[in-house]
Amino acid sequence: MIDSPARMVPSVVILDCDGTLVDSAGHIAAVFNEAIVTLGYAPLPPERIARIIGLSFDDALQRLLPESSADERARIIHVYRAQYAVNAVGRDPLFAGVREFLDLVRGQGRHLAMATGKSRAGALRIIAEHGLGDYFVTVKTGDLCRPKPHPEMLFQILDEIGVPAERAIMVGDTTFDMEMARAAGMRPIGVGWGAHEAEELAEAGAELVVPRLTDLAPHLQRLLPD
Repeated sequence: MIDSPARMVPSVVILDCDGTLVDSAGHIAAVFNEAIVTLGYAPLPPERIARIIGLSFDDALQRLLPESSADERARIIHVYRAQYAVNAVGRDPLFAGVREFLDLVRGQGRHLAMATGKSRAGALRIIAEHGLGDYFVTVKTGDLCRPKPHPEMLFQILDEIGVPAERAIMVGDTTFDMEMARAAGMRPIGVGWGAHEAEELAEAGAELVVPRLTDLAPHLQRLLPD
């Protein structure tokens, strides 16, 4: 009797959204400042706001406005979410090379998933606007999972598609993404164009930091061998 060939264990490339796939920091900062001004707070520097993208909204507000009350934070979150989607089309463009990278990964037979601090509604809006629905087998968001850097969303992705942590990589632009990946037992990969500097990502455990998403492609076979 001839033995059947062993079934290849699938692999997955998990991607952050804001700062990794889409250039949304400017839009986020502008709407964030609009929201906090309604409660009498002074606008904050956009680069300071960009540093906390990826955290839960309440955690971000506690870091940026430590004097704010829980009621104030709830009101800011409500105003922000209502305003963010207004005239949002075209405000969060894809970074160069994103679609080419997604096509390449899918062409190699690997799964793609998204793990983002955005709300479910916000993530689905980005996916619909850019026609990315056919790429991602699953999308996990910070409003339905414990937010970054907790690894819950990564564990849910692995369980859902039946992939062990050693067959997954997490790609993101913040130290929160790197910490989340390490906590989940998978390899963290940083991108060098987002909110946190390459040196910070390396210090947080990034195995590799790429200057463009397409530059990750030559490393996939080493990171996730067939």
